[in-house]
Amino acid sequence: MVSYSLRTGIVKNLFHLGVKLHCKGFLKGNLGPRDKVNFISGGIAGVTGMTITHPLERVKMMKIFGVKEVISRNFIQSIYFIAKTRGFKEIYRGNRVS
Repeated sequence: MVSYSLRTGIVKNLFHLGVKLHCKGFLKGNLGPRDKVNFISGGIAGVTGMTITHPLERVKMMKIFGVKEVISRNFIQSIYFIAKTRGFKEIYRGNRVS
């Protein structure tokens, strides 16, 4: 049986190897036009997904940690309240890390 740390290390190394090979091929132009479209559309999908779901995750974490202003409201009211009282940037606080 392979230990957990060894398995995660192997998976990380394989992932980084795949990314390096993909990027090298992408930068050299060895990939077809469909691969380039998939690469760009994947990046756009990731950015869009984080932009849409991050406010919900932020409110969820605030509810878990027991922020008084957020507990008594639903998600939409909470997002509106945060944007109104703390500023719009507060909704996306911590999004750069992901």
